[in-house]
Amino acid sequence: MIAAAPPVDPSLGLIQLIFSLNADQTQSVPEDLKKHLANVITEAKELLSDPINFPKNAHSDAIAFALWMKANKDLNAAVNKITTFETIDPTLAKTILHQMRANPGY
Repeated sequence: MIAAAPPVDPSLGLIQLIFSLNADQTQSVPEDLKKHLANVITEAKELLSDPINFPKNAHSDAIAFALWMKANKDLNAAVNKITTFETIDPTLAKTILHQMRANPGY
C-alpha cells in the first residue's frame, strides 16, 4: 500500500498546527490534539515498518504522514525520536515543522 501510494499529500494542516502549538512554549496543546498526534505518529510508524499488515481503519492523517516521512529522510529521522507526545520538546517540534515546510509538496 505505502509503496504504491503517490508521494505527495499536503493535507496535514492539523498535524502542522499541533506541532506549531508545541513549538510555541506560550501555547498549550489540548489533550484531544495530543492524543490525535500521538495516534497519527504511531500509526504512521506502523505503516512504514509493516505496510502489508496496516490496520484497515488507519487514520487518513497517519497514511499521509507516513507518505511524507517516506519521502523525507530528515523528517523520518526526527519523527522516529518520538515515543509519546511528551517526548516532543519545542526544539524537536520546530525541527519537524521546518522539515515539513521545507518540503511543501510532501
